[in-house]
Amino acid sequence: MFYKKVTLTNNFHNSEVSLRLELMESGKYKGFYKVSPNQTKRAYNKLCGISGCTCGDTFGSRGGVHLELINQDYDNNYYVQINDDE
Repeated sequence: MFYKKVTLTNNFHNSEVSLRLELMESGKYKGFYKVSPNQTKRAYNKLCGISGCTCGDTFGSRGGVHLELINQDYDNNYYVQINDDE
């Protein structure tokens, strides 16, 4: 398995979090990265975590590296591609 480490940031709250994303090497989502529900929750709580705040995206990020959502499966895993705005 191949993993990629990415650091997401939120330039509104001056916070960051690192995630280790799994590259899907076969199947429907081949070539995309998988983000588990636990990673999503941890990222959002670390980057923002303020109820009702709309500063970030699904993962709480704003600015820098952006995870573009491709799809979500029945287990609430997200499949993303990585876009680096820097």
